[in-house]
Amino acid sequence: MIGGIDVDETWYSRLYDDIGQAIRTGTIRSARDHFVNDGYFEVRLPFPIRVDEAWYLRQYPDVADGIRKGLLTSAQEHFDLDEYKERRLPFEM
Repeated sequence: MIGGIDVDETWYSRLYDDIGQAIRTGTIRSARDHFVNDGYFEVRLPFPIRVDEAWYLRQYPDVADGIRKGLLTSAQEHFDLDEYKERRLPFEM
């Protein structure tokens, strides 16, 4: 089942720099290989999910506060790096 998920190789390698480096050194064969064997269980995203910035910031004022304080650049950044693990929604459902 996990093997059927489409993994965006370039995006995954760039977002998860540790994996990008491991691919470049040959420690890991590909982003897809990593996601199927480990990344899914590490709660990593296989491809980009676009965040509705305005909705997200209204829904999660702590993220808006982090942006105001310069800790984050955007709601998208928060979702990509932290949110998926926190189980917050990227847009209204």
